[in-house]
Parts: sequence; C-alpha cells; structure tokens
Amino acid sequence: MTTQEFTETRQVDRRSHGPAALAAVVAIIVLVGVAVLAWIMSDDKGPVAADEARIEMTYTDDGTSFVGDREIIEGTVTVTFSNETDNVAIMAVFGYETGSAALAEELKFLEQGNRGVPSGLPVEGFFEIDFEGQGDLRPGSHTWMTYLGPGTYLFDLGPEDFHTTGLWRAAVIEVVAE
Repeated sequence: MTTQEFTETRQVDRRSHGPAALAAVVAIIVLVGVAVLAWIMSDDKGPVAADEARIEMTYTDDGTSFVGDREIIEGTVTVTFSNETDNVAIMAVFGYETGSAALAEELKFLEQGNRGVPSGLPVEGFFEIDFEGQGDLRPGSHTWMTYLGPGTYLFDLGPEDFHTTGLWRAAVIEVVAE
C-alpha cells in the first residue's frame, strides 16, 4: 500500500522589485552626475584666450605663489604682480621654444615652486621678453599688459640681491599659436 502525503497549500504574494529597481536607477543617476561634474571641473580645459587669461603672482620674503592659467592662446595678457615685502623685488621673464632641449635643461635646473641661485643668463636658447614689469618692483601691486607669442614662459621672482639669495620659479606658462 502506498500512502499519500498531504501537503499544505498557501497563497504566496509576489514580491515587488520596485523599491530595489528605483534605488538602482537613482544610484546610476547619481554616479553619472558625479562623473559629469568631475569632468566639467577638471583642470584639463585646454588653452584659455589671452584676453581671458589670469596671471597673478605674489612675492613674499618666504617664497611666491601663482594663481592663473598655465596654457594660453597667444595674444595680449594682463599680468598682476604683488610684492608683499618691504623691499624692492625683481621679476625676470624668459621664453623658450616649447619642448626644446634648452627648456628641458632650464626646468631641470629650477622647477616651478623651487628656488635657485642663477649663475648668469639662462641656458642658451631662450628669448627675452620685452616686458616693462621686469626689473625693480617696489612693494605693492603692479599690473601690466604684454603680448605673449607661442612658446613656454618662465616667470622668476626674487629680491634685488637674487644673485646671492636666489630666485623662485613662480610660474611656467605655455602659450600656443592661435
């Protein structure tokens, strides 16, 4: 004889996947939004038009600071320099052909943010800039407009006696052809 087992039958409600699916969609939207925001705020925006470029340097007895654009399209730019000491400061601006061996050698000697005592003129291969802001700069704020053509420009700042105390490399700015 075979016996039959009895089983209990119940009604089972189907679970809704709605809340989990909604949470997944919201999470994806948030991730995409964060990625887009990071892309928009990234520093890699390409060269800035010369008339919109920001070049602001500050010199203190302890060093320099730079706020501005590092890649600019050739043209006339505004340069602002603030001497926050009680003494005369100097600014030296030199241009190099972008990617040249001379530029590489100069940057090897003195990278942006570092200080060094120059032994004379920069390495062979530089071109001087006709920039009225170079030379003796009294305490306070100074602003100039100057034309920058294609090349890489080095902005060095320091005290009047820079031959003994050194210059700081405040900024390295690449200027690209229009």
